[in-house]
Amino acid sequence: TNDENPLQIKIFEGNQMITNLYDSNWYPKNVVVWNKVYKKEVFKGIRYAKGFNHEDELIFTDLYSKDFKVVYTSRKLLYYRIREESIMSNIYSVTNLQSKKELYSKRKLFFADQYSELQKYNRIKYSYYIASGMLNSNAKLFKPFLNAEIIKYVLGNKELHWKSKILFIVKLLKP
Repeated sequence: TNDENPLQIKIFEGNQMITNLYDSNWYPKNVVVWNKVYKKEVFKGIRYAKGFNHEDELIFTDLYSKDFKVVYTSRKLLYYRIREESIMSNIYSVTNLQSKKELYSKRKLFFADQYSELQKYNRIKYSYYIASGMLNSNAKLFKPFLNAEIIKYVLGNKELHWKSKILFIVKLLKP
């Protein structure tokens, strides 16, 4: 490591990883499992869901609710290979939409019990995903996943340009 980028090591408790979930300095590094090395015991009683895209996000709350430490290092030790046919290359598919909806619902229940301050961020993240899909992809695919909360989020979002809001309304009203 050179002097400009010194090695960083940070230690977190599992529940700190949950509270960092929507911290822009961490996301998505803390949600995915491919960029970490785990002890086998951490996964005791946890299994990935079959037929679910982003299954590592689905087990996130179960995994980090356990009592263990997470050691973060700035040194790159693992690498991820991006393939053209991967789920990350096709983020707006029906399976991804269904998976995101299930993920949102699971986190909503989990946060209601233990992390109510994260409810808002969970709702915003899901709303943003659906809205960006409406604007950047096949709007017909996203319409079944819309609800009043998402529409309110898009139209009330001060950071979203007025032209994007009009495009969203047009796509919403278009059969």
